[in-house]
Amino acid sequence: MKGFNSVQMIGNIGQDIELRNTTGGTAVTTLRLAVNERAKVNGEWSDVTNWFDVVCWGKTAELCAQYLSKGSGVFVVGRLAVRSYDDKSGQKRTKTEIIAEDVKFLSGSREESTQASASSYVAGSYGGDKAAEASPYDSKKLYDGNTGADFSYE
Repeated sequence: MKGFNSVQMIGNIGQDIELRNTTGGTAVTTLRLAVNERAKVNGEWSDVTNWFDVVCWGKTAELCAQYLSKGSGVFVVGRLAVRSYDDKSGQKRTKTEIIAEDVKFLSGSREESTQASASSYVAGSYGGDKAAEASPYDSKKLYDGNTGADFSYE
């Protein structure tokens, strides 16, 4: 049976974004996403902040680095991924990350656009006409997303 791996989150960027490139030249960035929720702690209701690392690839990474900054609100659609690595002391570590497939800009963008999109899908896939108008790229063109292959859901 085929599994289903999907994540949707709304939160705020917790630190300024650093755009990097792989040795092959592919743009990549990690968004530090703060997601707030109300929870009962010791019998009292309080705000709890959960932090997530959201990895963006290709054009999505470039657009996030260009238009987002600390405090910006985003809606992220993606999938969970687990990776292992060795830390500086040689210890094996495991990390769970969200691989972004679509990032909607909700507020506080550097360009102060009303709503824009950085997506490995076609622009405006969730945001309607406003998102397509504000999108900084051509919605008819196919873009290389985090899968390494060109695709579209037209």
